[in-house]
Amino acid sequence: MKICRLQVLIIALLVTLFTSGHVLGDEVRHSGYVSDVNEEREGSHESIFVVFDIEKPKESEIKDRIFHVKIKREIVRRYKNTFGQTPIEQQLLVVKPHSYYFDDRGNAVTSKSIHDREKRFGEYMIRRLLEFHLDHQLKEEPTTRPIYDFKERVRKTEVKIAKGYKLESQYSISSNSIKVELENPYVDFRASMDLNKTNGTTDADEALLLSFYRKITSSFRMESHVKTSTGELRVIGRKKISKPLTFTLTIVPNKEYEEKEEVHSLAGIHYKF
Repeated sequence: MKICRLQVLIIALLVTLFTSGHVLGDEVRHSGYVSDVNEEREGSHESIFVVFDIEKPKESEIKDRIFHVKIKREIVRRYKNTFGQTPIEQQLLVVKPHSYYFDDRGNAVTSKSIHDREKRFGEYMIRRLLEFHLDHQLKEEPTTRPIYDFKERVRKTEVKIAKGYKLESQYSISSNSIKVELENPYVDFRASMDLNKTNGTTDADEALLLSFYRKITSSFRMESHVKTSTGELRVIGRKKISKPLTFTLTIVPNKEYEEKEEVHSLAGIHYKF
């Protein structure tokens, strides 16, 4: 009887071990694990990729493509010649409707006259941008490059006078004007002349403008602008206080509409955002 009980216990133990091994091997086993390492290597088909954190390249904005650095500098210079060389001069052109003021020459400036001047400048800017980008396309395309080269030879003239001296003249179709620059070691000289007074951005009495620039120190510059037709002279000093902050002083030594000659000055601080 004891032998039978012993046989029953052995059989029960074997059944328990078999069933527990089946459960641990198939049901309790965690997903992704196998009992044989070789089986794991043979059955794995996953690839490992190394990803580097690369900064996304900056895309140029549409305004930067339209207003290229070169054409932007030219338009800003033209804007200053038309509306004032310093920000404080430009602010004086803000006139309320049905009001006016007298400029340095004694001429009445109304909101309508400023609006007409802004309209002419806007028309010039559109024509100049179209001309600039058309020239760029002609220059980049091999089939039209000869046309661009011929246009540049007609439009632009460069003469080297001596070492350190160079005279360069350019004609602009969009404004029908001529720009002359003299490069020399002492002072920067620029002259601009509007050939068609009704087509340019300057008034009829501002056809020819002479400008002189001289850098005194790394943070201070002097410049003067003369309108030959009226004899108007402006002397401007620019002092850079910090990177965004600039102090300007404009001196106008002549006012022909008054009986006596007076010296007028206009000072301002400009912060560039």
